[in-house]
Amino acid sequence: YRDSPNVKYEVLDYEDANAFASGGGNYFVLQGLLDVTNNAELAFIIGHEIAHSSAGHIEESESFVSAKDLVGDKPKENFSTALTNIHEQEADKIAVLYAAVAGYDPCAGADYFDRQGASVYDYAFVRTHPANPRRSSAIRQWCSVAKQYWIPGQVNPNAEKILKCNALFCNVSREELQACEGGGVMGVLEVVADSYVKNQEAKKEQKT
Repeated sequence: YRDSPNVKYEVLDYEDANAFASGGGNYFVLQGLLDVTNNAELAFIIGHEIAHSSAGHIEESESFVSAKDLVGDKPKENFSTALTNIHEQEADKIAVLYAAVAGYDPCAGADYFDRQGASVYDYAFVRTHPANPRRSSAIRQWCSVAKQYWIPGQVNPNAEKILKCNALFCNVSREELQACEGGGVMGVLEVVADSYVKNQEAKKEQKT
C-alpha cells in the first residue's frame, strides 16, 4: 500500500472521534478524532486502519464465514461479530509495530484508550471491538515489545526488514511459504493453521 497510487486519505468535517477504512485503499479520519488526539495517538489509529487492509481482514471475514456456511457448519449469528473482534485485536497489534517503525511512541494507542474508559463495547452483544480497558492492556503488552524498534521522531532505517518479521509477527507471502521446504504442502498447512487459530479465537471470544 505504501507505493500504491490508489491510497487516499480524507478528513471529514464531522464531530465524532473516529476513523475507518472503506476498502480499495480509501481511509477516512473524522475531524473529531483530530481534536482529541496527539500525533502519536493519531499515527496508531491510522496504522490500525491500514492494518485492516494489509492483513486482508475484509476478504478474510467474507471468505471464512462463507466457507463455514458452504460446508454446513452454519455459524451462529454472533460468530461474525466475534471474528471482527479478533480482527480488531490483530489490527491493534500490527498498528503498534507500524507506529514504532514510523518513529512514534508505540504505547500512545494505550494512552488514548485509557482516556476513553468504559464504553458500549463492554456489552457482549455488540462487541465487535474489545472493551477499552482490555484493549489498552493488550496494547501495553505489545508496545513493550515493539519499543525495541522505536527511534523517536524518525523512520527506523531497518523498517523493511522489521515489517517482514519482528518480535510480534512475521509476514510471509503464500509464494514464499511454497518456496520453503515442503513446497505447496507447507503453504497449505500454514494457511489451515491460521484459519484454525482464528476459528478457535472467535469461538473463545463468543464465550467471553
